[in-house]
Amino acid sequence: MAGAHTAGQLLTRLDARIVAVVSFALAAVGYGLPALFGGAGFLVAGLTVAALGIGAIFVTAFTASLGDAEPAEAGLRSAIVNTFHELGGAAGVAVLSSVAGTALVVARPAADAFSGAFTVGAAAALASGLAAALVVPRARRLPTDARPMH
Repeated sequence: MAGAHTAGQLLTRLDARIVAVVSFALAAVGYGLPALFGGAGFLVAGLTVAALGIGAIFVTAFTASLGDAEPAEAGLRSAIVNTFHELGGAAGVAVLSSVAGTALVVARPAADAFSGAFTVGAAAALASGLAAALVVPRARRLPTDARPMH
């Protein structure tokens, strides 16, 4: 929720592209912490940072896609964003749990058995950030007195 709220505020001042790239970078750093360092502290810190980035990504995706939508096409755009959020989440869980499950079978449970899954998550977030830098439009900023759209 903190990431979503922060993104809503940032989108009144910054282009959606910048917020999207920074949000994906946060998610990548968050997944990278437990991938690189062991221990419960890095796991909690990493997942907290990743959650901030992911929350911001959701708000930025909706704002970038709906910010300039005509009323006649807003429903379609919203449906497309929702569909890809669901598909992306399902695919992400499937891939990461497959990587983690394979590691558990081999490592029988070692503390760092999930580092491969976190590495894949960090790589996916970095790739998504690069894609966002290339395809997210420089959406017009919301007026400073406007309410964030989430």
